[in-house]
Amino acid sequence: MSNKYVYGLGQGETGMHIATRIKRYLAAKGVPYALYQLNCGVSLSQAVSQIGIDPSQVAVPVLISRRQGQWMIVTSVDRVLSCGQLSQVLQEPVRLVPHHEVDKLFSDCAPGIKPALAVPYQLPCLLDKSLINKNKVYFVSGCPSILVGVDSDEYLFLHPHAQLFEWPRLEQQPTTADNSELIIFPGITPINEHDQLDQIMPLSTIPETSPIADTLLKNPELREDEVSLLSFLDEHGLISRQLCKVGAAISHKGCNSSREVIEQLGGCKTYDLALVSAIILSFRVPLRGPLGLNSVWQHALYSSILAESLLSYVPKHYQKELTNLQLTCLLQHVGVLLLGHIFRPEFVMLNKWVTCQPHICLSDFEQRLVGLGQAREIIRFGYAQLGGWLLKRWQFSHSVIQGVSQQLQLHSDIPLVHMLQVVNYMLTCHRVSYATLSGYPEHAFSCLELSLDLVDQHFTQVAKDYPRTDQLAFTQAA
Repeated sequence: MSNKYVYGLGQGETGMHIATRIKRYLAAKGVPYALYQLNCGVSLSQAVSQIGIDPSQVAVPVLISRRQGQWMIVTSVDRVLSCGQLSQVLQEPVRLVPHHEVDKLFSDCAPGIKPALAVPYQLPCLLDKSLINKNKVYFVSGCPSILVGVDSDEYLFLHPHAQLFEWPRLEQQPTTADNSELIIFPGITPINEHDQLDQIMPLSTIPETSPIADTLLKNPELREDEVSLLSFLDEHGLISRQLCKVGAAISHKGCNSSREVIEQLGGCKTYDLALVSAIILSFRVPLRGPLGLNSVWQHALYSSILAESLLSYVPKHYQKELTNLQLTCLLQHVGVLLLGHIFRPEFVMLNKWVTCQPHICLSDFEQRLVGLGQAREIIRFGYAQLGGWLLKRWQFSHSVIQGVSQQLQLHSDIPLVHMLQVVNYMLTCHRVSYATLSGYPEHAFSCLELSLDLVDQHFTQVAKDYPRTDQLAFTQAA
Protein backbone atom coordinates (compact mmCIF):
# COMPACT_ATOMS: atom_id res chain seq x y z
CA MET A 1 0.00 0.00 0.00
CA SER A 2 2.05 2.89 -1.28
CA ASN A 3 -0.47 5.40 0.15
CA LYS A 4 0.62 4.61 3.73
CA TYR A 5 2.23 7.69 5.27
CA VAL A 6 3.06 7.24 8.94
CA TYR A 7 3.02 4.70 11.71
CA GLY A 8 3.51 5.86 15.25
CA LEU A 9 1.98 7.63 18.20
CA GLY A 10 0.59 10.59 16.32
CA GLN A 11 3.94 11.74 14.96
CA GLY A 12 4.64 12.90 11.45
CA GLU A 13 1.18 13.67 10.12
CA THR A 14 2.00 17.29 9.27
CA GLY A 15 -0.54 18.68 6.83
CA MET A 16 -2.90 15.75 7.32
CA HIS A 17 -5.88 16.81 9.38
CA ILE A 18 -7.01 14.41 12.09
CA ALA A 19 -9.81 15.57 14.34
CA THR A 20 -8.33 17.17 17.46
CA ARG A 21 -10.29 15.00 19.88
CA ILE A 22 -9.35 11.83 17.98
CA LYS A 23 -5.66 12.73 17.96
CA ARG A 24 -5.64 13.48 21.69
CA TYR A 25 -7.53 10.29 22.50
CA LEU A 26 -5.14 8.11 20.48
CA ALA A 27 -2.17 9.77 22.17
CA ALA A 28 -3.67 9.42 25.64
CA LYS A 29 -4.31 5.71 25.08
CA GLY A 30 -0.87 5.17 23.53
CA VAL A 31 -2.37 3.45 20.49
CA PRO A 32 -0.13 3.34 17.40
CA TYR A 33 -1.84 4.04 14.09
CA ALA A 34 -1.17 4.40 10.38
CA LEU A 35 -2.44 7.07 7.99
CA TYR A 36 -3.46 6.47 4.40
CA GLN A 37 -4.18 8.95 1.62
CA LEU A 38 -7.57 8.51 -0.07
CA ASN A 39 -9.01 9.64 -3.38
CA CYS A 40 -11.77 12.14 -2.51
CA GLY A 41 -13.36 11.98 -5.95
CA VAL A 42 -15.01 8.59 -5.40
CA SER A 43 -17.05 6.88 -2.70
CA LEU A 44 -15.33 5.62 0.43
CA SER A 45 -15.74 1.97 -0.61
CA GLN A 46 -14.09 2.68 -3.96
CA ALA A 47 -11.35 4.80 -2.38
CA VAL A 48 -10.25 2.12 0.10
CA SER A 49 -10.43 -0.58 -2.56
CA GLN A 50 -8.07 1.49 -4.72
CA ILE A 51 -5.36 1.18 -2.05
CA GLY A 52 -5.96 -2.51 -1.37
CA ILE A 53 -8.15 -2.32 1.74
CA ASP A 54 -11.24 -4.51 2.09
CA PRO A 55 -14.32 -2.27 2.67
CA SER A 56 -15.54 -4.76 5.29
CA GLN A 57 -12.61 -3.59 7.47
CA VAL A 58 -13.60 0.09 7.28
CA ALA A 59 -15.66 1.27 10.25
CA VAL A 60 -18.37 3.90 9.79
CA PRO A 61 -20.70 5.32 12.46
CA VAL A 62 -24.45 5.82 12.41
CA LEU A 63 -25.86 8.22 14.98
CA ILE A 64 -29.32 7.30 16.21
CA SER A 65 -31.74 8.48 18.86
CA ARG A 66 -32.98 5.75 21.19
CA ARG A 67 -35.07 5.88 24.35
CA GLN A 68 -31.81 6.26 26.32
CA GLY A 69 -30.60 9.17 24.18
CA GLN A 70 -28.13 9.44 21.30
CA TRP A 71 -25.99 6.39 20.46
CA MET A 72 -23.27 5.63 17.97
CA ILE A 73 -23.62 2.39 16.04
CA VAL A 74 -20.36 1.34 14.39
CA THR A 75 -20.45 -1.12 11.51
CA SER A 76 -18.63 -1.65 8.20
CA VAL A 77 -18.97 0.61 5.19
CA ASP A 78 -20.17 -2.20 2.91
CA ARG A 79 -23.39 -2.72 4.89
CA VAL A 80 -26.74 -1.29 3.76
CA LEU A 81 -29.54 -0.90 6.31
CA SER A 82 -32.83 0.89 6.74
CA CYS A 83 -34.12 2.50 9.90
CA GLY A 84 -36.95 -0.02 9.89
CA GLN A 85 -34.59 -2.99 9.96
CA LEU A 86 -32.36 -1.27 12.50
CA SER A 87 -35.36 -0.81 14.79
CA GLN A 88 -36.15 -4.48 14.36
CA VAL A 89 -32.60 -5.49 15.31
CA LEU A 90 -32.59 -3.25 18.41
CA GLN A 91 -36.20 -4.10 19.24
CA GLU A 92 -37.17 -0.48 19.77
CA PRO A 93 -38.04 2.50 17.55
CA VAL A 94 -35.04 4.55 16.40
CA ARG A 95 -34.45 7.56 14.22
CA LEU A 96 -31.37 9.08 12.67
CA VAL A 97 -29.87 12.14 14.33
CA PRO A 98 -30.38 15.16 11.99
CA HIS A 99 -27.36 16.27 9.94
CA HIS A 100 -27.08 19.68 11.57
CA GLU A 101 -26.90 18.09 15.04
CA VAL A 102 -24.27 15.62 13.83
CA ASP A 103 -22.11 18.41 12.42
CA LYS A 104 -22.31 20.31 15.71
CA LEU A 105 -21.22 17.22 17.61
CA PHE A 106 -18.25 16.63 15.28
CA SER A 107 -17.28 20.28 15.07
CA ASP A 108 -13.54 19.49 14.87
CA CYS A 109 -14.05 17.59 11.60
CA ALA A 110 -14.73 18.53 8.00
CA PRO A 111 -18.45 18.86 7.15
CA GLY A 112 -20.16 15.49 6.93
CA ILE A 113 -17.25 13.54 8.43
CA LYS A 114 -18.03 11.35 11.46
CA PRO A 115 -15.10 9.49 13.10
CA ALA A 116 -15.94 5.93 14.10
CA LEU A 117 -14.73 6.46 17.67
CA ALA A 118 -17.41 7.06 20.29
CA VAL A 119 -15.49 7.84 23.51
CA PRO A 120 -13.95 11.20 22.43
CA TYR A 121 -17.44 12.45 21.66
CA GLN A 122 -18.97 11.07 24.88
CA LEU A 123 -21.36 8.74 23.12
CA PRO A 124 -22.40 5.22 24.16
CA CYS A 125 -21.56 2.72 21.45
CA LEU A 126 -22.88 -0.44 19.81
CA LEU A 127 -19.99 -2.11 17.96
CA ASP A 128 -20.37 -4.58 15.11
CA LYS A 129 -18.51 -7.74 16.17
CA SER A 130 -17.54 -8.52 12.56
CA LEU A 131 -15.10 -5.57 12.60
CA ILE A 132 -13.20 -7.01 15.56
CA ASN A 133 -12.84 -10.35 13.75
CA LYS A 134 -10.53 -8.68 11.22
CA ASN A 135 -6.84 -8.06 11.85
CA LYS A 136 -7.14 -4.32 11.14
CA VAL A 137 -9.82 -1.68 11.46
CA TYR A 138 -9.80 1.55 9.45
CA PHE A 139 -11.84 4.74 9.81
CA VAL A 140 -11.92 8.22 8.32
CA SER A 141 -11.15 10.92 10.83
CA GLY A 142 -11.13 14.66 10.42
CA CYS A 143 -11.14 15.00 6.64
CA PRO A 144 -12.35 12.73 3.84
CA SER A 145 -8.90 12.23 2.30
CA ILE A 146 -7.21 10.63 5.34
CA LEU A 147 -7.84 7.10 6.59
CA VAL A 148 -6.66 5.94 10.02
CA GLY A 149 -5.72 2.30 10.57
CA VAL A 150 -5.26 0.45 13.88
CA ASP A 151 -5.02 -3.18 14.96
CA SER A 152 -8.45 -4.64 15.71
CA ASP A 153 -7.58 -5.40 19.34
CA GLU A 154 -6.44 -1.81 19.76
CA TYR A 155 -9.71 -0.62 18.23
CA LEU A 156 -11.63 -2.65 20.79
CA PHE A 157 -9.36 -1.19 23.51
CA LEU A 158 -10.45 2.27 22.34
CA HIS A 159 -14.09 1.28 23.06
CA PRO A 160 -13.88 -0.11 26.61
CA HIS A 161 -17.61 0.19 27.31
CA ALA A 162 -18.98 -0.68 23.86
CA GLN A 163 -21.70 -3.30 23.55
CA LEU A 164 -20.77 -5.86 20.90
CA PHE A 165 -23.50 -7.22 18.65
CA GLU A 166 -23.99 -9.27 15.49
CA TRP A 167 -26.28 -8.41 12.62
CA PRO A 168 -28.81 -11.15 11.87
CA ARG A 169 -28.82 -12.53 8.36
CA LEU A 170 -31.24 -10.42 6.34
CA GLU A 171 -33.42 -12.17 3.80
CA GLN A 172 -33.32 -9.24 1.40
CA GLN A 173 -31.54 -5.95 0.85
CA PRO A 174 -33.40 -3.07 2.47
CA THR A 175 -35.28 -0.54 0.36
CA THR A 176 -37.50 2.42 1.10
CA ALA A 177 -40.53 0.20 0.46
CA ASP A 178 -40.93 -0.38 4.20
CA ASN A 179 -41.62 3.36 4.62
CA SER A 180 -38.50 3.89 6.68
CA GLU A 181 -35.46 6.01 5.98
CA LEU A 182 -32.66 4.21 4.17
CA ILE A 183 -29.30 4.57 5.91
CA ILE A 184 -26.73 5.52 3.29
CA PHE A 185 -23.09 5.24 4.29
CA PRO A 186 -20.29 7.18 2.56
CA GLY A 187 -19.47 3.99 0.70
CA ILE A 188 -22.78 4.19 -1.11
CA THR A 189 -22.91 7.83 -2.08
CA PRO A 190 -20.63 10.81 -1.35
CA ILE A 191 -21.97 13.60 0.86
CA ASN A 192 -23.08 16.65 -1.10
CA GLU A 193 -21.58 19.73 0.53
CA HIS A 194 -23.66 22.08 -1.60
CA ASP A 195 -26.90 20.53 -0.31
CA GLN A 196 -25.70 21.05 3.25
CA LEU A 197 -24.88 24.69 2.51
CA ASP A 198 -28.37 25.18 1.09
CA GLN A 199 -29.74 24.33 4.54
CA ILE A 200 -27.51 26.57 6.68
CA MET A 201 -26.50 29.52 4.49
CA PRO A 202 -28.12 32.85 5.48
CA LEU A 203 -29.55 33.57 2.02
CA SER A 204 -30.50 37.14 2.90
CA THR A 205 -26.80 38.04 3.07
CA ILE A 206 -25.80 36.37 -0.21
CA PRO A 207 -25.03 38.85 -3.01
CA GLU A 208 -27.09 38.63 -6.16
CA THR A 209 -25.42 38.99 -9.52
CA SER A 210 -25.42 42.51 -10.91
CA PRO A 211 -27.84 43.20 -13.78
CA ILE A 212 -24.89 43.21 -16.20
CA ALA A 213 -23.61 39.83 -15.01
CA ASP A 214 -27.14 38.44 -15.00
CA THR A 215 -27.66 39.45 -18.64
CA LEU A 216 -24.34 37.91 -19.69
CA LEU A 217 -25.14 34.67 -17.87
CA LYS A 218 -28.54 34.41 -19.52
CA ASN A 219 -27.09 35.08 -22.97
CA PRO A 220 -24.04 32.79 -23.35
CA GLU A 221 -24.36 33.04 -27.13
CA LEU A 222 -22.67 36.44 -26.79
CA ARG A 223 -19.35 34.56 -26.40
CA GLU A 224 -19.55 33.61 -30.08
CA ASP A 225 -21.42 36.65 -31.41
CA GLU A 226 -18.88 39.47 -31.34
CA VAL A 227 -21.22 42.00 -32.95
CA SER A 228 -23.91 41.52 -30.30
CA LEU A 229 -21.28 41.46 -27.53
CA LEU A 230 -19.87 44.77 -28.74
CA SER A 231 -23.33 46.32 -28.80
CA PHE A 232 -23.95 45.13 -25.24
CA LEU A 233 -20.62 46.43 -23.89
CA ASP A 234 -21.10 49.82 -25.56
CA GLU A 235 -24.26 50.20 -23.49
CA HIS A 236 -22.38 49.59 -20.23
CA GLY A 237 -19.59 52.13 -19.95
CA LEU A 238 -18.20 51.02 -16.56
CA ILE A 239 -17.50 47.46 -17.69
CA SER A 240 -16.27 48.69 -21.07
CA ARG A 241 -13.72 51.04 -19.45
CA GLN A 242 -12.45 48.29 -17.17
CA LEU A 243 -12.13 45.91 -20.11
CA CYS A 244 -10.01 48.49 -21.94
CA LYS A 245 -7.56 48.51 -19.03
CA VAL A 246 -7.44 44.74 -18.94
CA GLY A 247 -7.12 44.43 -22.72
CA ALA A 248 -4.30 46.96 -22.90
CA ALA A 249 -2.26 45.10 -20.29
CA ILE A 250 -2.80 41.64 -21.79
CA SER A 251 -2.35 42.57 -25.44
CA HIS A 252 0.42 45.16 -24.86
CA LYS A 253 -1.50 47.47 -27.19
CA GLY A 254 -3.66 50.45 -26.53
CA CYS A 255 -7.34 49.58 -26.19
CA ASN A 256 -9.58 52.62 -26.20
CA SER A 257 -12.87 50.92 -26.90
CA SER A 258 -14.66 47.61 -26.51
CA ARG A 259 -14.22 47.03 -30.23
CA GLU A 260 -10.43 47.15 -29.88
CA VAL A 261 -10.56 44.80 -26.86
CA ILE A 262 -12.55 42.26 -28.88
CA GLU A 263 -10.16 42.64 -31.82
CA GLN A 264 -7.14 42.00 -29.58
CA LEU A 265 -8.51 39.29 -27.28
CA GLY A 266 -11.35 37.72 -29.23
CA GLY A 267 -15.01 37.47 -28.31
CA CYS A 268 -14.78 34.48 -25.93
CA LYS A 269 -12.02 35.94 -23.75
CA THR A 270 -13.66 39.37 -23.73
CA TYR A 271 -16.98 37.83 -22.67
CA ASP A 272 -15.34 35.96 -19.79
CA LEU A 273 -13.49 39.04 -18.58
CA ALA A 274 -16.63 41.16 -18.80
CA LEU A 275 -18.64 38.58 -16.86
CA VAL A 276 -16.07 38.26 -14.07
CA SER A 277 -15.62 42.05 -13.89
CA ALA A 278 -19.36 42.44 -13.41
CA ILE A 279 -19.46 39.68 -10.78
CA ILE A 280 -16.64 41.25 -8.75
CA LEU A 281 -18.75 44.39 -8.44
CA SER A 282 -21.39 42.29 -6.60
CA PHE A 283 -19.21 41.91 -3.49
CA ARG A 284 -18.70 44.38 -0.66
CA VAL A 285 -15.08 43.51 0.04
CA PRO A 286 -12.20 45.94 0.77
CA LEU A 287 -9.94 46.84 -2.14
CA ARG A 288 -6.69 46.43 -0.25
CA GLY A 289 -5.29 43.75 1.98
CA PRO A 290 -3.85 40.32 1.15
CA LEU A 291 -7.35 39.00 0.40
CA GLY A 292 -8.88 42.22 -0.91
CA LEU A 293 -10.39 42.67 -4.36
CA ASN A 294 -7.02 43.76 -5.74
CA SER A 295 -5.25 40.63 -4.57
CA VAL A 296 -7.98 38.19 -5.65
CA TRP A 297 -8.17 39.81 -9.09
CA GLN A 298 -4.39 39.75 -9.47
CA HIS A 299 -4.33 36.03 -8.64
CA ALA A 300 -7.19 35.41 -11.09
CA LEU A 301 -5.40 37.18 -13.95
CA TYR A 302 -2.05 35.49 -13.37
CA SER A 303 -3.59 32.03 -13.10
CA SER A 304 -5.65 32.57 -16.25
CA ILE A 305 -2.70 33.80 -18.30
CA LEU A 306 -0.36 31.06 -17.06
CA ALA A 307 -2.94 28.31 -17.66
CA GLU A 308 -3.54 29.52 -21.21
CA SER A 309 0.19 29.52 -21.95
CA LEU A 310 0.42 25.88 -20.84
CA LEU A 311 -2.60 24.64 -22.76
CA SER A 312 -0.73 23.65 -25.92
CA TYR A 313 1.57 21.33 -23.89
CA VAL A 314 -1.34 19.32 -22.49
CA PRO A 315 -2.28 16.06 -24.28
CA LYS A 316 -4.91 16.54 -26.97
CA HIS A 317 -7.52 14.36 -25.27
CA TYR A 318 -7.28 16.58 -22.15
CA GLN A 319 -7.50 19.84 -24.07
CA LYS A 320 -11.07 19.00 -25.09
CA GLU A 321 -12.05 18.99 -21.40
CA LEU A 322 -10.53 22.42 -20.70
CA THR A 323 -13.00 24.52 -22.69
CA ASN A 324 -13.95 26.65 -19.65
CA LEU A 325 -10.38 27.00 -18.44
CA GLN A 326 -10.15 30.80 -18.45
CA LEU A 327 -13.50 31.37 -16.78
CA THR A 328 -12.73 28.78 -14.08
CA CYS A 329 -9.33 30.36 -13.37
CA LEU A 330 -10.89 33.80 -13.09
CA LEU A 331 -13.65 32.60 -10.75
CA GLN A 332 -11.78 30.01 -8.69
CA HIS A 333 -11.55 32.20 -5.57
CA VAL A 334 -15.02 33.70 -5.64
CA GLY A 335 -15.52 31.85 -2.34
CA VAL A 336 -12.90 34.11 -0.74
CA LEU A 337 -14.93 37.14 -1.80
CA LEU A 338 -18.10 35.51 -0.43
CA LEU A 339 -16.43 35.05 2.96
CA GLY A 340 -15.45 38.71 3.01
CA HIS A 341 -18.93 39.78 1.95
CA ILE A 342 -20.95 37.98 4.64
CA PHE A 343 -18.44 37.51 7.50
CA ARG A 344 -16.51 40.77 7.84
CA PRO A 345 -14.97 40.21 11.34
CA GLU A 346 -13.70 36.77 10.41
CA PHE A 347 -12.44 38.12 7.08
CA VAL A 348 -10.48 40.85 8.85
CA MET A 349 -8.89 38.21 11.10
CA LEU A 350 -8.09 36.05 8.07
CA ASN A 351 -6.34 38.99 6.39
CA LYS A 352 -4.23 39.61 9.50
CA TRP A 353 -3.11 36.00 9.61
CA VAL A 354 -2.21 35.96 5.91
CA THR A 355 -0.23 39.19 6.38
CA CYS A 356 1.78 37.75 9.26
CA GLN A 357 2.37 34.32 7.68
CA PRO A 358 2.02 34.65 3.88
CA HIS A 359 3.64 31.24 3.27
CA ILE A 360 0.78 29.34 4.97
CA CYS A 361 -2.06 28.21 2.73
CA LEU A 362 -5.42 29.93 2.96
CA SER A 363 -7.23 26.63 3.59
CA ASP A 364 -5.08 26.07 6.71
CA PHE A 365 -6.05 29.48 8.08
CA GLU A 366 -9.72 28.68 7.46
CA GLN A 367 -9.47 25.76 9.89
CA ARG A 368 -8.45 28.21 12.63
CA LEU A 369 -11.55 30.31 11.96
CA VAL A 370 -13.88 27.41 12.73
CA GLY A 371 -14.21 28.37 16.39
CA LEU A 372 -15.04 32.06 15.96
CA GLY A 373 -18.74 31.64 16.66
CA GLN A 374 -21.40 32.84 14.24
CA ALA A 375 -19.64 31.76 11.05
CA ARG A 376 -18.40 28.38 12.28
CA GLU A 377 -20.94 26.20 10.50
CA ILE A 378 -20.24 27.83 7.11
CA ILE A 379 -16.56 28.77 7.10
CA ARG A 380 -15.41 25.23 7.79
CA PHE A 381 -16.65 24.16 4.35
CA GLY A 382 -13.74 26.16 2.91
CA TYR A 383 -13.55 28.78 0.18
CA ALA A 384 -13.49 26.19 -2.62
CA GLN A 385 -16.85 24.60 -1.69
CA LEU A 386 -18.33 28.01 -0.86
CA GLY A 387 -17.32 29.31 -4.26
CA GLY A 388 -18.73 26.28 -6.03
CA TRP A 389 -21.98 26.59 -4.08
CA LEU A 390 -22.35 30.26 -5.06
CA LEU A 391 -21.65 29.56 -8.74
CA LYS A 392 -24.24 26.78 -8.65
CA ARG A 393 -26.74 29.22 -7.18
CA TRP A 394 -25.88 31.64 -9.97
CA GLN A 395 -26.43 28.83 -12.52
CA PHE A 396 -22.94 28.58 -13.98
CA SER A 397 -22.02 25.56 -16.08
CA HIS A 398 -21.36 22.26 -14.31
CA SER A 399 -17.71 22.14 -15.39
CA VAL A 400 -16.94 25.55 -13.83
CA ILE A 401 -18.75 24.63 -10.59
CA GLN A 402 -16.92 21.30 -10.43
CA GLY A 403 -13.52 22.88 -11.09
CA VAL A 404 -13.95 25.55 -8.42
CA SER A 405 -15.39 23.13 -5.83
CA GLN A 406 -12.70 20.46 -6.25
CA GLN A 407 -9.63 22.66 -6.73
CA LEU A 408 -8.08 21.47 -3.44
CA GLN A 409 -8.72 17.73 -3.96
CA LEU A 410 -5.30 16.36 -4.82
CA HIS A 411 -6.59 13.05 -6.22
CA SER A 412 -9.30 14.46 -8.46
CA ASP A 413 -9.63 12.92 -11.93
CA ILE A 414 -10.84 16.16 -13.54
CA PRO A 415 -8.38 17.86 -15.97
CA LEU A 416 -9.73 21.30 -15.13
CA VAL A 417 -8.86 20.71 -11.46
CA HIS A 418 -5.42 19.44 -12.44
CA MET A 419 -4.65 22.67 -14.31
CA LEU A 420 -5.86 24.82 -11.41
CA GLN A 421 -3.58 22.93 -9.04
CA VAL A 422 -0.57 23.26 -11.34
CA VAL A 423 -0.91 27.03 -11.75
CA ASN A 424 -1.86 27.62 -8.11
CA TYR A 425 1.17 25.70 -6.92
CA MET A 426 3.40 27.83 -9.13
CA LEU A 427 1.78 31.08 -7.99
CA THR A 428 2.22 29.99 -4.37
CA CYS A 429 5.91 29.21 -4.98
CA HIS A 430 6.44 32.68 -6.45
CA ARG A 431 4.42 34.45 -3.74
CA VAL A 432 1.74 35.86 -6.04
CA SER A 433 -1.10 37.29 -3.94
CA TYR A 434 -1.60 34.57 -1.27
CA ALA A 435 -0.67 30.91 -0.76
CA THR A 436 -3.20 28.35 -1.95
CA LEU A 437 -1.34 25.09 -2.58
CA SER A 438 2.01 24.56 -0.88
CA GLY A 439 2.31 20.81 -1.42
CA TYR A 440 3.57 19.65 -4.81
CA PRO A 441 0.51 18.30 -6.73
CA GLU A 442 2.30 15.35 -8.30
CA HIS A 443 -0.91 13.74 -9.54
CA ALA A 444 -1.95 16.90 -11.42
CA PHE A 445 1.45 17.38 -13.08
CA SER A 446 1.53 13.72 -14.08
CA CYS A 447 -1.97 13.66 -15.58
CA LEU A 448 -1.34 16.77 -17.66
CA GLU A 449 2.15 15.51 -18.61
CA LEU A 450 3.73 18.80 -17.52
CA SER A 451 7.12 19.14 -15.87
CA LEU A 452 7.87 21.50 -13.01
CA ASP A 453 10.70 23.10 -15.00
CA LEU A 454 8.41 23.81 -17.95
CA VAL A 455 5.73 25.42 -15.81
CA ASP A 456 8.33 27.47 -13.94
CA GLN A 457 9.77 28.73 -17.23
CA HIS A 458 6.31 29.76 -18.38
CA PHE A 459 5.61 31.60 -15.16
CA THR A 460 8.89 33.51 -15.51
CA GLN A 461 7.88 34.50 -19.03
CA VAL A 462 4.38 35.51 -17.91
CA ALA A 463 5.81 37.67 -15.13
CA LYS A 464 8.13 39.29 -17.65
CA ASP A 465 5.45 39.83 -20.30
CA TYR A 466 2.82 41.20 -17.93
CA PRO A 467 4.67 43.37 -15.41
CA ARG A 468 1.69 45.73 -15.24
CA THR A 469 -0.64 43.12 -13.77
CA ASP A 470 -0.04 44.34 -10.20
CA GLN A 471 -1.17 47.81 -11.13
CA LEU A 472 -3.99 46.40 -13.24
CA ALA A 473 -5.52 44.69 -10.21
CA PHE A 474 -5.98 48.06 -8.51
CA THR A 475 -7.48 49.82 -11.51
CA GLN A 476 -9.82 46.92 -12.25
CA ALA A 477 -11.15 46.75 -8.70
CA ALA A 478 -11.42 50.49 -8.43
